[in-house]
Amino acid sequence: MNAPGPTNEAVSPQQPRDPAVTAFGWLRWLPWAILLAGAAITWQQHLALKERVALIERARFDIRANEVALGLERRLQSNADLLRGVAGLFAASDQVDRDEFKQYVEGLQLERHYPGIQGIGFSQWLSADQLPAHEAEIRRQGFSGYAVHPPGDRAHYSAIVYLEPFDWRNQRAFGFDMFTEGIRQQAMRRSVETGEAILSGKVTLVQETDEDTQAGFLIYLPVYTKHIRPDSTQDRWNKLMGWAYSPVRARDLVQAFLRQEFPALSEHVALRLYAAGEPSAGALLYDDPRHSSLNGPSALRITRKLSLHGSQWLLEVEQLDGSALADSSAGSRGVLWGGAALTLALAALAQVILRSHRKIAQALRSSVDANRRLASSQAALRLAGTVMNASPLGIFVTDAQRQVVSVNPAFTHITGFHPGEVTGKQPEWFLQTQHAVDLPRMWDDVEHQGNWAGELDCRRKDGSVYPQRLAITRVTGESGQTENCVGLFQDITEQRKAEANIRRLAHHDYLTGLPNRALLVERATQELLAASRYGHKPVILFLDLDRFKPINDAHGHETGDEVLVEVARRLSSLLRETDLVCRQGGDEFVVLLPDHHTEEGLISLAQKLLDAIETPYTVKGRSLELSASIGIAIFPEHGDTVDKLIQNADAAMYQAKAQPGQKIWLAGATPETENLAA
Repeated sequence: MNAPGPTNEAVSPQQPRDPAVTAFGWLRWLPWAILLAGAAITWQQHLALKERVALIERARFDIRANEVALGLERRLQSNADLLRGVAGLFAASDQVDRDEFKQYVEGLQLERHYPGIQGIGFSQWLSADQLPAHEAEIRRQGFSGYAVHPPGDRAHYSAIVYLEPFDWRNQRAFGFDMFTEGIRQQAMRRSVETGEAILSGKVTLVQETDEDTQAGFLIYLPVYTKHIRPDSTQDRWNKLMGWAYSPVRARDLVQAFLRQEFPALSEHVALRLYAAGEPSAGALLYDDPRHSSLNGPSALRITRKLSLHGSQWLLEVEQLDGSALADSSAGSRGVLWGGAALTLALAALAQVILRSHRKIAQALRSSVDANRRLASSQAALRLAGTVMNASPLGIFVTDAQRQVVSVNPAFTHITGFHPGEVTGKQPEWFLQTQHAVDLPRMWDDVEHQGNWAGELDCRRKDGSVYPQRLAITRVTGESGQTENCVGLFQDITEQRKAEANIRRLAHHDYLTGLPNRALLVERATQELLAASRYGHKPVILFLDLDRFKPINDAHGHETGDEVLVEVARRLSSLLRETDLVCRQGGDEFVVLLPDHHTEEGLISLAQKLLDAIETPYTVKGRSLELSASIGIAIFPEHGDTVDKLIQNADAAMYQAKAQPGQKIWLAGATPETENLAA
């Protein structure tokens, strides 16, 4: 047997790995790498979009808060202006009776136009010596149980004698001495010493009961004798008749203000109002009960100070949690879910084409680009669509160079300019003001303070002029640089008309429509200044109707009012446009002539006025007759101030009444001297 020899099979060395497998073996981890990278990118884009949306939402909320603050400030201003009309009523009448005051307040339609105002009233200023006679007079008017309260001995009293509407709530305040309460007294003193309307601090109104009790405040405006505001503080107290005032229930005022002026916004914001410049429980006038739910991190809060007749009030506006951010959150969530879905799809694709490195790289680049395009699209859609198109107010958006990039439909409706006409232009192009406005300063405030708000008189595309209330807010990026400016405006033509009507009521007689004494004094003061400079001779004619009281007593106030209106019409028809005729009060009228040439011409004009007045009047089928007496005073011979001229003309009128056969009398003449008016 042969010995075993060596075998022919040798041991094979270890086979090397496929180079392709070695090069791409790491690709099995690529789907996980894509998943992690996509999640990180998606989350970063989600956070960036969320932050940008928050900045835009903050800018929108700032604009809304400014609108609410300006609107509330204007509402309080218009409430205060109502009292100037009441002061004008007292200036136009020798004695305002209860029925006359009631008719005036009813004409204002407080519940419809000024909700929250509990009423309009007048509180009379009395000394201790006047109190018994005052209480006796009110009792004779049918209020047998009337007494000024709270009782007690004081040097002076303030008694509420008129308060309309005279309902069950306001009757609780009838006869109340507001000067006995510290907060009310402080406001009443300030109004007398400044001569302006003053708002009190927080009080509980006398009208409140145990049910539906709410905080309130009062507005005071002093009423002086003859409607002339004295110069010194002591003189103002000496000539004080009382206060025109208005009690206001704060909750009714604020809730009605939101419903009327911001109906869509009232469901999404909550307000706090303090009757002081800083928040404190003692000054809290109104607190929306929904505030208790505003503790979430997404709620927006802002405070604005209101300037009200020398006082500082504080308004706090808070956005209800989630009320206006839902759409914004939906946009950022869309980016999050869209990015997640896309990332998963790319990871699955990477698993399928594991061996194709180039295709995987391209898929990654496509994923990044898609995420960026999606974020940019969502931000543009949010900015151009949601913020603008649904707003009834005009809105324009500029870029960092202040060139318009977008406007909403309301912008075109108000201005007449279409988007293509303003895109690429700066706002100065369509803010064509009628009067010079410091627009560079406006932009400086926007750049350094973040916002600007005010009123402009602008021109539309068709050339017509309209008043505009404008608010501009700066939108910044992550590093604080300006990215956009958002302007929001509205046409306030109707509000201006309402304000002009209130001012007219304060300077014109409510019955005849003639200027009242306040406007006469203002105009006469101007004419005397011009006369001193140019040598003119203004003239005052003081006219008093004779036999008017018997007509008023025999035929009633309605007939007497018609006669006074006709007298005003006749006097106005005989005078030039440069002349001024006003109703002094009762049956007295005053005529201001800016200049005259001869005394004979004055007498001739006075005689024409008498002839017109003595022409019979036909009222309700009756023929009625009047006569008049006229006193004449010439500047500067009979006085170098308005008061002296009126006083001397008044005295001359009484001289005419006292002299038999005389109806016209020139100031300074006596029965023993030759009177040119004879």
